[in-house]
Amino acid sequence: MVRGLYIAGTNMITSEKKIDMVGNNIANANTYGFKKDQMTVESFNDVLISKKNGSNFNLERPHGEIEIDENNERYHLHTDRGFFRVSTEDGISHNKDVRFTLDEDGYLSTYYLNSDNTQNYNLGNRLIDTNGEEILIGENEYEISDTGQVLVDGEIQSELIKDVDQHVIGTINAGVKNRRLFTDHSSGQMQSTEKPLDIALIGDGFIEVSKDDNTLYTRNGALTINSNNELVTMDGGYVQGLDGNITLPDTSVQINQYGEIIKNNEIVDKITISNFTNDGDLRKVGSTYFGALPELKGEVLPFEGEVSQGYLETSNVNAIDEMIKLTRISQNYESSQKVITSIEQTLDKVINEVGMVRA
Repeated sequence: MVRGLYIAGTNMITSEKKIDMVGNNIANANTYGFKKDQMTVESFNDVLISKKNGSNFNLERPHGEIEIDENNERYHLHTDRGFFRVSTEDGISHNKDVRFTLDEDGYLSTYYLNSDNTQNYNLGNRLIDTNGEEILIGENEYEISDTGQVLVDGEIQSELIKDVDQHVIGTINAGVKNRRLFTDHSSGQMQSTEKPLDIALIGDGFIEVSKDDNTLYTRNGALTINSNNELVTMDGGYVQGLDGNITLPDTSVQINQYGEIIKNNEIVDKITISNFTNDGDLRKVGSTYFGALPELKGEVLPFEGEVSQGYLETSNVNAIDEMIKLTRISQNYESSQKVITSIEQTLDKVINEVGMVRA
């Protein structure tokens, strides 16, 4: 019964964070270049539960093949005997299902996907074998047998399924937690402004900006010129060109599809636009800026899309969808609150009424 308090309580905490996230999305529904946030939720580690002082009768445990689904070097395994084990920051988790692939160091690891379905190499937990060791594959060819063995170059290297004794009756977890907050980098709509310094990017990429001595990246192409004739964002960030800050004589310029700034039929500078192959390398800074992690897991490539002058990219937030989501989260929060209230009332009766001696 007390475990139910933990489960309902963790769900309420997670729901509160979701409400804050969705509220921020709605507040920025009309912010140019804003990218909505999403949250991945997972349960706490599945820990083994055992019967105490139970019979020593050796229960018959199912044997046989495991279910294997492989797609694009990503595996999904299911077993009805024993458990797959994953090493996490909270300890070892025991699972009947596991999804994994090779991480950048060649180990079998669970994985997370970016909003564009590419793998985020910044996240994931490594599988461990029956000996408690992480499973290193490297660059070798490998496959998973139908009995849960890891075969490397045709030789058995590891066993994935950990058998347990007859006292183990299953697993249980202590509720849910928010695993991470990530940004959906899908494009917003194009909106015409007819202003010569407004630009929108078609394709993957970010405008490079220098702000407060930091290099930041944005999709908000609402630009202007400051008192020093420097090309800046609306909040004063310096747009970067071939040699740093971009200086323009006035606003009567052309910006072509490559980001080149043209004045009197001459190219005076080019806006620096970078494309990150791994969205997980970026972290939000404010509403429309992103900062890169010190150590990148992916690459930074030149921009291969197009620049549209006189347009801005709107937010990718759908306000109606977010309002529906907010309603559902609130209902979930209220349900957990009722569960806690019910448990508290039951505990109160157990403590104060059950077994009471009446005169």
